Amino acid sequence: MEIYFTDTFKKAYKKLDNEMKEKVKKAISKLASGAGGKRLHYNLRDYFSIRIADTRVIYKVKDNKIMLLSCGHRKKIYR
Repeated sequence: MEIYFTDTFKKAYKKLDNEMKEKVKKAISKLASGAGGKRLHYNLRDYFSIRIADTRVIYKVKDNKIMLLSCGHRKKIYR
């Protein structure tokens, strides 16, 4: 699968500390190899999330492409 990064994701990723950045990189590589995340509900039902401690990565899958939309703390990411 091809992975694309949005500008919003890049901006949020820069704000993470170095330890969390490494964990997010590992999660993204697992995602590219076929591991899936959790489908979201209600008005976010077209999106998926990966849980990494208190951080979430929100992404969308379309036509065998993964678009990483955003990442951040679980309390703020879904707003």
